[in-house]
Amino acid sequence: TNTITTNGRRRPTMETNLLPYLSFADRENARDSIYLGPAHWIDDTASFPSVSAIVDESRQETGISVLPEHRTAFDDAWFQSLKRCFEKHDDSKVTQELMDYLATGRSNGRKLKLQIMILPPGLYFKVHAHPNIEFEVTLAGCLEEFRWLFRVPAAQLTGDTPRGPEIAATHPFEHYRVPAGHCMLNETGSVHQSFTSRESLCCILVMWSGCHANTHPSRILHNDSRLKPTAGWEGGEEES
Repeated sequence: TNTITTNGRRRPTMETNLLPYLSFADRENARDSIYLGPAHWIDDTASFPSVSAIVDESRQETGISVLPEHRTAFDDAWFQSLKRCFEKHDDSKVTQELMDYLATGRSNGRKLKLQIMILPPGLYFKVHAHPNIEFEVTLAGCLEEFRWLFRVPAAQLTGDTPRGPEIAATHPFEHYRVPAGHCMLNETGSVHQSFTSRESLCCILVMWSGCHANTHPSRILHNDSRLKPTAGWEGGEEES
């Protein structure tokens, strides 16, 4: 079906209890480009990679590490936050998406990975749909988003280069913030433009496939001044 469905009104963000387990180095960590930590593909959903080890692996870049005595507690708390964020969604089909992923190791046909990212100040991603579930935890700074209040059917987001939806002039968006210690759920078919403030960078730990279904600026008919339709397209790429 080509039907675009209305997204739930539940906030896609939630507070976690992860921050007390972290140590933050006292140093300036200014940068003007994205840092992508090593990708850890989840080959066996019955035995996730240690998320505390992934955080520690990038500590020279991020200044963030997990206190040694809290590594097991951090791993457990991350996994509990993942499950709770999906369970709290007001659409039972979204909750089922996580269950299906944990059972099959695939989300809408895609493997997922865990990765640390540092996002510089003033960064805007392309407007994009999610072809699979994503789960993001902000470790430092604040990730923000303008979320489209509709969802794209999962069947339209398959293949190597899925395409994001056309954004009509009348379609509403909502603004959400994901500060340090909070997490965000992006269910399959959800659409947003995520960004950082001009004042500070943001460090995140994300479970994702590495694929976004980007919407070309020519297909964004909305004139909401908060959106930046051309962000990420400055190199003149053509729509795939």
